[in-house]
Amino acid sequence: MKLKIATYNIANGYWCGHDMQKLADDILAVSPDIIGLQEVDRFCKRSKYIDTVKLLSELAGYQYTHYTKNIFLEGDVAAYGQEGEYGTAVFSRYPIVSAEAVMLDSANYEQRGYSKCIIDVNGEKLTFINTHLTYENEEKRKEQLVCLAEVLKCEEAFFLTGDFNTESFADFDPITNAKLTNNEKTRFESFPATKVAIDNIVYSKGFNLITANTLPSTASDHIMLWAEFEKI
Repeated sequence: MKLKIATYNIANGYWCGHDMQKLADDILAVSPDIIGLQEVDRFCKRSKYIDTVKLLSELAGYQYTHYTKNIFLEGDVAAYGQEGEYGTAVFSRYPIVSAEAVMLDSANYEQRGYSKCIIDVNGEKLTFINTHLTYENEEKRKEQLVCLAEVLKCEEAFFLTGDFNTESFADFDPITNAKLTNNEKTRFESFPATKVAIDNIVYSKGFNLITANTLPSTASDHIMLWAEFEKI
C-alpha cells in the first residue's frame, strides 16, 4: 500500500475570495489520495452560502467525503455574525465505509472536534482521523491530544491529520504508536505569516515516510502539508 496524504486549513475560503477553484487547484497540484481539511464552511453567509464540501470535492475530483460540523454559526451570532455550519472535512479517493463525528472537550473556547473515517484501500481497512485543535488554551489543547491518543491506541494502520495549533512536538508524546511528519528535525512551516509548523500528519508505525513537503500558495493563510507513505 502506497498513499499520499495531505492536510490543509482552507480558512473557509476567505483568502481566495471564496473561489473554490483556487483551492481545488492546490489540491489537484498535489493530488493526495486522502486529505483532511480544516475551517470548512457549509451554507454560510460569509462564504456566499455555498456547500463547500460538495463544490470543492467535485472540482478536485473526490467521490468520497465526510463532513464534521463543529459550530452552527447562526447559533453564535455574537461571536461570528454569520449563518451556516463550520467544521472539518475529509476527501478520499477510496471508499469511506464508515464515519463518525466526535466533539472534543473545548471548555468555554471555540468548539473543537474530530472525524474518524474507516477507509477501504483496495481491501485493507485504514483509520483516518482529521481534527482542528484549540489555540486559545495550551492545557486544553494538550488534553485534546491525550483524548486522540486514547482513540488511536488500539488502531494498527492510521493517519491523523489536522491543524494542531502547536509546534511543540512533545505535545504529541501521548500518541506512542505513531510518528510525526512535521517534527524537530524536519520542520514544515505551514503558517507562513508567523513561520510556525502547526499543521501535521501523524502516521502509525506500520508506515514508512517516503517524502514530504508543503505547497506554496496564497489561496489560504495556511499552506498544504503533504506526504507519501508506504505500508511495511
